[in-house]
Amino acid sequence: MAVPLTEQTDAPTEAAGTVGADAQLRSRARAAAEIAARHAGEVDAAARFPSEALEAIRAQRLLGLQVPPSLGGEGAGIGAIAD
Repeated sequence: MAVPLTEQTDAPTEAAGTVGADAQLRSRARAAAEIAARHAGEVDAAARFPSEALEAIRAQRLLGLQVPPSLGGEGAGIGAIAD
């Protein structure tokens, strides 16, 4: 099930490591977490896969954080991700 466009936010415009990237990463993670939280009760009650949460994570480009930029990722370090 796809997440409605009203629940998605814009993909990042800055690469990890630039000024403001940490704040942007936190904002993107927060946006995905809010969508996951919004659907958590229904997901738990139905014992189903959290497709909305995964779609939100994908839409925020969080799946490729540590992938090198040369391979299409952001090349974020563990410190930026842990923050």
